[in-house]
Amino acid sequence: MTTPRYTLTLDSNLALLVNALDDGAREFYEERAAILEYDGGYPRRKAESLAWEETQRYLKRRHGSRG
Repeated sequence: MTTPRYTLTLDSNLALLVNALDDGAREFYEERAAILEYDGGYPRRKAESLAWEETQRYLKRRHGSRG
């Protein structure tokens, strides 16, 4: 039996989006969510939502977009 690599995202709609990320973007998302929850003091659901927003900005920068 294998141990899941990541914790399950609480919001099922967000989980679908997060699960479709490539490895680099997924690592970015997971790190941001953890920092926002543990260091930032946000409830997990809010931390995941904020991490998703940051991940979208990261992906735009990574792909050279500035919108």
